Amino acid sequence: MKFFSKPAALFITSFIMTCTGASAQATGPFNAVEELFAAMSAYNYHHMAEYATDDFQYLINGKIENMDDLIRETKKTEGVMARRNYFSIIDSRNHGNSVSLSFWYRSDLESADGEKMSLAWLESAVVVKDGDSWKIEMLHSTHLPNVNDIPRQVVMEEYVGDGAFKVAASGIVE
Repeated sequence: MKFFSKPAALFITSFIMTCTGASAQATGPFNAVEELFAAMSAYNYHHMAEYATDDFQYLINGKIENMDDLIRETKKTEGVMARRNYFSIIDSRNHGNSVSLSFWYRSDLESADGEKMSLAWLESAVVVKDGDSWKIEMLHSTHLPNVNDIPRQVVMEEYVGDGAFKVAASGIVE
């Protein structure tokens, strides 16, 4: 039985996804992006909100969304699919208390019945300093029609979580 169609998975995950890169960091601006996606994969809604500003914007498919929208869409996939996140940073520009990031993002998905698919995006984010931490102020996602549209020379690295929870290849650990 087919668990989810490619268009349905594309819509759900394109709303849910975006992010990081070439060398996974334990701290710093890009880590906010990594942790947001790890929290989405773990269905940890509290942690999702912790990595975004109160006025967070998510630009996707011609729409302007916020964290409440992102959480609502993420909840639609809970128990339906597991996701693994892969990133490669293209560019990072420091502007003092803010950093602009561009990166490739790939998501490997597996449904509860074992169906697998991969989707890819070209992403950008603005991350701002908030006390001692970094938070995502804006995230923009451009879905790529084919996962092979990521250039061959790009090295994607998996990120599975760094904070109070970890995400296993098959889904939630904590």
